[in-house]
Amino acid sequence: MIENDEWKHVSHRVYVGIFSFWRWREVLDSVVAEAGARAEIGMHGIRTLIPNFSKPAALSY
Repeated sequence: MIENDEWKHVSHRVYVGIFSFWRWREVLDSVVAEAGARAEIGMHGIRTLIPNFSKPAALSY
């Protein structure tokens, strides 16, 4: 049987681990969204610069 204090410590560590995982996932999602938005702006700029830039060519990267 696990001692009560030890069990509290373990459950606290598990809770902190889950919480930090979700926090980092949130940060990662926002970074990916930001990068995606910048890439989209970049692709829009390329399409604007090159009038005959076809969509299939952009999707093949």
